[in-house]
Amino acid sequence: MGYTTAMFKRLKSHPLFDTLINLRGNPRLCVYTEPLWGVPYYLLSPFIALYMSKLGLSDLDIGAVAAVTMAFQTVFSFVSGPLTDKFGRRKTTFLCDVISWSIPTLLWAFAQGFWWFVAGGVLFAVNMVSSNSWQCLLVEEADQSKLVHMFTWLTVSGLVSVFLAPLSGALVEKYTVVPVMRVLYLIAFLLMTFKFFILYFYSAETPQGKIRLAETRGVSLVLLCAECKGVVLAMLKDKKTVRVIAIFVLFNIQAVVSGNFFPLYVTGSLGIPDRYIAYFPIIRSVVMLAFIFGAQHLLSRLRFRAPMLIGLALYAAATVFLITPGLDGLVRAVVYTLFESFAYAIVAPRKDSLLAMHIDPHDRARILGLAFVLMFAASAPFGWIAGALASIDRALPFCLNIAVFCAFGAVVAFIDDTKDAKDVK
Repeated sequence: MGYTTAMFKRLKSHPLFDTLINLRGNPRLCVYTEPLWGVPYYLLSPFIALYMSKLGLSDLDIGAVAAVTMAFQTVFSFVSGPLTDKFGRRKTTFLCDVISWSIPTLLWAFAQGFWWFVAGGVLFAVNMVSSNSWQCLLVEEADQSKLVHMFTWLTVSGLVSVFLAPLSGALVEKYTVVPVMRVLYLIAFLLMTFKFFILYFYSAETPQGKIRLAETRGVSLVLLCAECKGVVLAMLKDKKTVRVIAIFVLFNIQAVVSGNFFPLYVTGSLGIPDRYIAYFPIIRSVVMLAFIFGAQHLLSRLRFRAPMLIGLALYAAATVFLITPGLDGLVRAVVYTLFESFAYAIVAPRKDSLLAMHIDPHDRARILGLAFVLMFAASAPFGWIAGALASIDRALPFCLNIAVFCAFGAVVAFIDDTKDAKDVK
């Protein structure tokens, strides 16, 4: 009993657990309900590209779907700020989550070919509106010093969900990819929709949301969008904001490439059986959880630049190892997953908190939306480019990623470390 009490006290004193226990209001709801989204998503995600491939989509088709999705994400990102201000954080989050997740998961469950995925991608792009409004719900009433810990817990909720991935792997081995994915998409529809209702009925509009609702009452959506021109110009004149957006662009490009083409590369080029795909997210999760609870708080003592450069070096090293010929395919895939996991655990929370910290709270929704516009406008061609490269050689998209990591490192190297460090611990 005494040992259990002592263990509980030690856990409670850990910065991450202290943050989790003391969350209140909208931040608590956003973090606590995230597993209802994470569990089905991480059951599905290892097999999405394979599912598309099994339904007859070529590598170029898969890249085209990614490019179309990002193009529409650019459009919806542009209107996300005005919509969030006009209709409120809470209502916008609910309606756009249903449109961008509930409906597409049903569509993908019954998909028959390329155009089904294009249609689902267009609807999914509405998620850029709910991502904006949801992040406002998450951060506008939160303790700003706890933002990295909050974003870390969101990452953790997804990582814990990954431990169910062997279930989908076992089902794929027994029943094959297509029928299993159809059932998993239906389960995703149920769990995600349940989450959206819980968040809507138990959350409350934020104080800043109420202010923006009052300020935009009687103002047309067209006029609100037109007002964004001045915000864009102000953002582009701010060197710090431009650097942050560049970081998001580069991170998004590598995520699109690795997310779509890692499963195809390891199964098609390295000869790893389809059923093993579900186990790579588990390796990733174990490594990341160990890092998050064992070393993340130690790195937070360092300034922003050093951890980011370490993470990017790990990303590049992992990718080089993955595409190095002459080594055992399974070893290459496992080592890549280990290094990539460390890299993601270092880079992702700092990237997310950086944007949240550098936004004017009064104009958070519009700035977030416009930041996403710039991010997806710059990223959109790379889904198609990666698909075209993969159609030549499935190692080539990862060569593209190596170039992205080098550019990413150059941007981080020019960040004013003395000013940014205190904001992203």
